[in-house]
Amino acid sequence: MLERDQQIEYNKLFWGSQESCIVDQVTMSTLKNTL
Repeated sequence: MLERDQQIEYNKLFWGSQESCIVDQVTMSTLKNTL
């Protein structure tokens, strides 16, 4: 049970950072297209 909780927490951190990277990439692409 403890391992499962740790895995869930890790997934939250991992996907949270992944989402941030994706958002940054989309924002940069949008800025480039606007210019």
